Amino acid sequence: ADWSGARRQASAAMAAQPSIPLRTGVQIVAVLECVAALGTDLASLSPDARAIPLPLDDAVEVGRQRQIGFFEQLLQAESSWLAFISRAHCRVQLSRSMPSPQQDGASGAQLWLRVENLSSNPVFVCGRAVQKGWADSLPEGGALSFRAKGRDDKETTFVELKLRRARGQFR
Repeated sequence: ADWSGARRQASAAMAAQPSIPLRTGVQIVAVLECVAALGTDLASLSPDARAIPLPLDDAVEVGRQRQIGFFEQLLQAESSWLAFISRAHCRVQLSRSMPSPQQDGASGAQLWLRVENLSSNPVFVCGRAVQKGWADSLPEGGALSFRAKGRDDKETTFVELKLRRARGQFR
């Protein structure tokens, strides 16, 4: 039997679903947008399929069990890396800092993302490893990445997400 068509339909159905359930009326202020995923042409994915929506001041858990199908779709060509993303890998919380006197104020407050690692696998914040039980802060435009040693024993970044402001209605 030819299962490739069924797999494509299942992938399309997963991509159409939101990444995380959100309460009604919650405003999405920013997203963690996938900018790199090993073996995947991100341009072929819809903007929703490559972003995790983030409300202001609410904690959001990030992981395979929290964004069902999100990481699986990003890594469908390199699925062996999924073993290094935990079901609930990290907890993130978006906040705003007030503009400093040196800023013009027109651009508004800077967005920051607090990242707490819940997994025995590290997560990387702007290139810095964050071990289980530790937290670090990611500025707007900063990268949250998942890395592991591959078969060649070299550390490889297999998914990279960037914090950016939401555009349009949702993302």
